[in-house]
Amino acid sequence: MEIKVFCMDKIAKRLYIGSPAIGLLPFILFFLLTKVLYFKIALVVTLVLSLPIGYFYFKMIKHHIFNLMFFSTLVVMFFEIFLSLLPIEYYFRNYGPFFNEISMISVYLLILQNKKKIIKYIYKYLSIPVITDVKLEIYEFFYFLKISLWGVLIYTFIITVYLFFFKDIHSPDRHEFFINDLRTYFLSLIIIFGLIRTYLLSFKFKKEVWLPIIEENGKVTGKVAKSVSEEYNVKFLHPSVRLYIFYKGLMFLNHSLHNDNSVSRKFDTPLKSNILFDSDIDDTLSLLKDKAAIPSRFKPRFIFKHIFENVVSKKMIFVFVISLPSQKYFNNKMFSRGKLWTEQEIDNNIGKGVFSDCFEKEFPFLQSVVFPAEKLMNDV
Repeated sequence: MEIKVFCMDKIAKRLYIGSPAIGLLPFILFFLLTKVLYFKIALVVTLVLSLPIGYFYFKMIKHHIFNLMFFSTLVVMFFEIFLSLLPIEYYFRNYGPFFNEISMISVYLLILQNKKKIIKYIYKYLSIPVITDVKLEIYEFFYFLKISLWGVLIYTFIITVYLFFFKDIHSPDRHEFFINDLRTYFLSLIIIFGLIRTYLLSFKFKKEVWLPIIEENGKVTGKVAKSVSEEYNVKFLHPSVRLYIFYKGLMFLNHSLHNDNSVSRKFDTPLKSNILFDSDIDDTLSLLKDKAAIPSRFKPRFIFKHIFENVVSKKMIFVFVISLPSQKYFNNKMFSRGKLWTEQEIDNNIGKGVFSDCFEKEFPFLQSVVFPAEKLMNDV
């Protein structure tokens, strides 16, 4: 019955140092080199420097996946090398820098068009576990790719207008600004935006509540941020505890709370919680008892476990009960929305939308095992 969890990689650190924005840095190097070298030579030098540096950097940070943005940058540059081999020397001599934007747009559109195939390849052929932090890295890559594409499209529009309408009017300094400087500024802004975004995400994850992802045998296979778990279409199996309170054979139920803390019309146990990552069942039960101001001398009793699934979540629930000897323990504010129910009152209202779906699933077992035991203890 014990849920055990084990430490995993620090996702906040991995997300920041592996930011997709870092994958665009070879372009900055390339743009700077085109100021002093011929276009083709600058391209080759950039590749020669970027390949070993990129390999050792991402080997050092030990990502589940390589930086997809960096890989996309290399694809763009190899595509430019291919274009440079074509008999279009005149265009390269006059519009060489413009080919970089054409290459970026072409490759980025191709990647976005084949998004599903790329994700399938990553998981299937690279033997990467399907866990949420990897999904987040992939999501961030495609998001940042779209931002980069829009930035390149805006710059390309500006440079197209300049080349075809104003090229002969401007001075050499202005020509240098539009051809080299402006795109460097554009790309620098995109990189800064990406770094700020990943920093804010990593800062958020440091404060995030984490839930373990488990298999049906209780084995922990990963972890996921609670906010992410609630937003993803994939329903992860999380461990959870539900604690029912009895007093002289009566069960206490109150109006449950939704995730946004709004009050539901349906009755349920007030003491329920997910088991957090790096926590266990005993810790969770202690927190629930402290929340309800129940003295530590009253010990919960484990009843059974089951898997509950609805349209928004999937949980392995560990059901406990606790018996209290006095009504004074119900003076806590969290009990203000509920009341004590007899077995017969509950049975008469089952299936009428009075109780939560989870409670209605658990009640038959509680009715056959717990209620008789509670009556027996009170008759003694």
